[in-house]
Amino acid sequence: MREENVFIKKLIDARDQQVAQRRYVAAELAQGYKRDHTEKMREAFIVIQKTIEAIDRVIKEEKGLADPLSPPEGRFEEAEVEEGGTLLPPLVEEGSPI
Repeated sequence: MREENVFIKKLIDARDQQVAQRRYVAAELAQGYKRDHTEKMREAFIVIQKTIEAIDRVIKEEKGLADPLSPPEGRFEEAEVEEGGTLLPPLVEEGSPI
């Protein structure tokens, strides 16, 4: 197995773990409102979902790198231009610490 495939497999395994966590948190949220607990579960759900989405982007990127015949998908090809002409890559959210 090529090194890229091993890394992609690890990413898929990490994603599967996050999906399991998301299901657990969703089940907790479905039990009804419990002060503090519900707020923590909501925050956890959002963080987990963002993590899954980030892993999905990396898997897509890594699969593109593993296939030398596929056209490159640079992050800046899909970049948006903000008012004032600022170029923002699609993976960086406004206000993000990164």
